[in-house]
Amino acid sequence: MGVVLLQPGWERDFAEKSTVFLTGGMGVIVDHKEKAEEEIEILVQGLHRFVIEEHLQTRPYRIARVRLLEETVPARCETRKSSRLLVRYFREIARAADSHTSSLARLHRLDYQTLVNSICAWLTFSIYEKQRLLEVEDLRQRGESVLEILRGHVYDVRLISRFRHLQPTDSRFN
Repeated sequence: MGVVLLQPGWERDFAEKSTVFLTGGMGVIVDHKEKAEEEIEILVQGLHRFVIEEHLQTRPYRIARVRLLEETVPARCETRKSSRLLVRYFREIARAADSHTSSLARLHRLDYQTLVNSICAWLTFSIYEKQRLLEVEDLRQRGESVLEILRGHVYDVRLISRFRHLQPTDSRFN
């Protein structure tokens, strides 16, 4: 299954032929649940990035001819420092968000590609920023971009924690 992001303005012509970004992700459905009548939420595990070469069909669902994008995975020695920083910053942000789980302990064992792409999926920022990262061809460069984003989040977390003592115990008061 391929997943692509609709271009801004899709709300105006969704029923017609809304445009999509040409770079997307291909994966397999690993879980699903019914949300409401005629509504299903799916979880797709990404396997490859792709670029759409030609739209073949738009209704009842889209079909396209795509070209898989090769991912050049740098040698472990080239990404060791970046990996350590990604794991360290990601853990700090997760702890601040009270998301610390036992799975965070296994972060350092992930290969660089999985680490970078997993953090991209977890980060809370604009979907268009995520699209921009998806379009970065070089994995090392994508990892450095994610690292910069994490540094910004860590800075925010550290700043907020310095003033946590000012937070009222009763959340009804500001």
